[in-house]
Amino acid sequence: AGIDGIQRLLATERIEADEVERLTLMVPPLVHRLVGRPYREDMTVSYARLCFQYVGAVALRFGTVDVADFRPERLADPGLRDLSRRIEVVVDGNPDPNALVPQTVRVRLRGGAVREISVEHMLGSPMNPLSQAQREDKFRRAWSGAVRSLAPETADRAIAMAARLQELDDVRAFVRLAIP
Repeated sequence: AGIDGIQRLLATERIEADEVERLTLMVPPLVHRLVGRPYREDMTVSYARLCFQYVGAVALRFGTVDVADFRPERLADPGLRDLSRRIEVVVDGNPDPNALVPQTVRVRLRGGAVREISVEHMLGSPMNPLSQAQREDKFRRAWSGAVRSLAPETADRAIAMAARLQELDDVRAFVRLAIP
């Protein structure tokens, strides 16, 4: 929800990452335990994926978070390191020990302006589903991030086949599309 909040702010406000003085993500206690870990110079991929300071910085700078953002060269990016250090995750006092939302993103810009948005439902949940275009974009980004190269034009075939998956007599044809 924090990434979704950043993306919503970027879509409605003109926010440049270098103008951000402080980004605060206010979250329920469970979310803080999951992603409130501090940025570290020696982060592993597994650590970075659950470090909102890092993924929030990536989302602020690039507008999204992808597989490529967890490669060694990106993890070592000094600009992301500096931006990560201007991000904090704080507990919002939600009494529900299992709550994942709401989450609030507050951005204080260097000029003193503050932008804020609350996300009431996780992106991809029934209350905030991905659109068809968002699902296809997410699929294409994952497809292009495969360790072994997968042909981009095959992604379109996979999307079309997935739309009629229940009609296939044999799903092996679908699976074969993902084999380089």
